[in-house]
Amino acid sequence: MHHNYYFLKKLSKALSPLLVGKHLLTAFSQNKDELVIGFSNPQHEELYIRATLTLDFSCLNISEEFHRAKRNSINLFQDIIDEKVLAVEQSLNERSFAIKLTNNYTLLFKLYGNRSNIVLFEGEEVHSIFNHNFEADYGLSLNGQHRELPQTWEAFEEAEGNISQVFPTFGKVVQKYLADYNYESLSTEVKWGVIQELLQGFEEDEKYYITEYKGKVILSLLEVGEVLEVCTKPIDALNAYYRAFARDFYLNREREQLHSELQKKINKSKKYIQTTQRNLEKLEKAISPREIADVLMANLHAVPQGITETELFNFYTNQKIKIKLNKELSPQKNAERYYRKAKNQSKELEQLIENITVKEELLSKLENQITLLNELEDYKSFKKFLKEQNLGKKVKQEEGVPLFKNYLFEGFQVLVGRNSRNNDELTQRYAHKSDYWLHAKDVSGSHVVIKHKAGKTIPSSVIEKAAELAAYYSKRKKDSLCPVTVTEKKYVRKVKGAPAGAVMVDREKVVMVEPRDYPTI
Repeated sequence: MHHNYYFLKKLSKALSPLLVGKHLLTAFSQNKDELVIGFSNPQHEELYIRATLTLDFSCLNISEEFHRAKRNSINLFQDIIDEKVLAVEQSLNERSFAIKLTNNYTLLFKLYGNRSNIVLFEGEEVHSIFNHNFEADYGLSLNGQHRELPQTWEAFEEAEGNISQVFPTFGKVVQKYLADYNYESLSTEVKWGVIQELLQGFEEDEKYYITEYKGKVILSLLEVGEVLEVCTKPIDALNAYYRAFARDFYLNREREQLHSELQKKINKSKKYIQTTQRNLEKLEKAISPREIADVLMANLHAVPQGITETELFNFYTNQKIKIKLNKELSPQKNAERYYRKAKNQSKELEQLIENITVKEELLSKLENQITLLNELEDYKSFKKFLKEQNLGKKVKQEEGVPLFKNYLFEGFQVLVGRNSRNNDELTQRYAHKSDYWLHAKDVSGSHVVIKHKAGKTIPSSVIEKAAELAAYYSKRKKDSLCPVTVTEKKYVRKVKGAPAGAVMVDREKVVMVEPRDYPTI
């Protein structure tokens, strides 16, 4: 009922002595659907009206001070700055009130639920509106805000006591309140008496209930539902409702958003585990490159030079197998090539098993987080949960997972840039001076960073895999061997004016590796 006509009558009446005589000090927005209007007098007595006007929640919050953000705010309604408030006028039988200003300006607070808006009039013409999604508001009329309704006994009797026809301003809460008291079963005369008693209460009673009704927190002039707080002033009641509703609203919205993000990560982790397990099974079932190499070595005399395929007897399976060959290499060099593949396959199997283990641990953590999230009941607990679980925005940004390709080797995180600008981001912002930095030598390619771990030396096997990635994500991707620069990040510097991704390396060592990609995490 915070948008109910009978409550707004009381609110505008309470605002009048606080605003009349003050000058409009400021009007600005620092959130998409929020307008803040400040008023002040020569004695520096200030009053701020914050209008939050989203599709899900529209409400006013009134305070004597407001701290404007230093950044990301925009001034609005500048034509009425320093205009003096002449009156606060409630629209008749309508959910709106107007602040009359000097120079024939009027600021209309149109509080129509999810169609709420703030409209500035100059005379009878709309000058500007706050929410431009409601273009129809340019056609509003100030006089049209007043509705003359025949609310006499004769009109009531003719409508046979139908309150929706005679008292449409009651709203759903009042109608439900009357329905709970079997209003429809009463005679028309008794109904009229009930309505008059209700109207008298709206005019004279000074109790405002913040209550949970039908699963929602509402501000009511009637004692309905589970009462959370009782106020005796309309502005206090409005602020109490704003706090109570906003607290639950933002908790539910942020909790749902986080729940969705966690569920996406769970689904992604499950899919990764399934795919990786299939790849693992495929590798384990396939003929080992070592077997092929052994068969080749045992049959060097039977393999001619310069062919691309041969068929030999596999003494491991007692079956013949077809073996693909590089015609540029000798049979022995082809065998050596398969031995290298066997070594790499062994590494890949180890990596796949390690990645599955990491993802299973992550999956368990995510599922536990969703369980804990569903148990939270208030915003304070939610904020504490975010901090304890490292789920804050700052942490998400620092992880850099959406920005870079992410690998894990023997417990060490390896990040790979995606493009030249992304390389700069990785090297200049996300790499610590003690991290290892790698790049294919003398060609363009991705920056690769091995994140250091305090008190631990990065193993040579991890450096080799990171170097293989640097080679793979470079112009030397198709070379059999690629030289890769390896150094600590503190020896890498950006030269002023250099293009994106270009850096200078002051100290380096070079390793030779075969370009190779690995599964990301």
